[in-house]
Amino acid sequence: MNKFVLSLAAVAALTAGAAPAMAQGRGSNLDNRIETLQDQLQRGVQRGTITRSEAQPLRDRLRALTRLERQYSRNGFTRAEQRTLQDRIQSLRSQIQRAEANRVAANRFGRR
Repeated sequence: MNKFVLSLAAVAALTAGAAPAMAQGRGSNLDNRIETLQDQLQRGVQRGTITRSEAQPLRDRLRALTRLERQYSRNGFTRAEQRTLQDRIQSLRSQIQRAEANRVAANRFGRR
């Protein structure tokens, strides 16, 4: 009986530690994706494929996304919060890519 109780306690302890670790892993993945967006935006500005006027609203959205990620991470991410963040990350990624593509196309046709 004691072995059973000890085994049960060990499983409970391992399981209890796994949930926060998994949530942390999801959080760090989101952090990495947000950092990648920051880097992509900065590179676009440095290369001249994103103008400063295009970059400002993108930076504002990036800051809002970072604030939201911090707010959600305080108590761990729910599935809905993860989905919201993933959707916003994807939307911002598309906006950055569009801004870069617009500038590349404008340069190709001699417009600045």
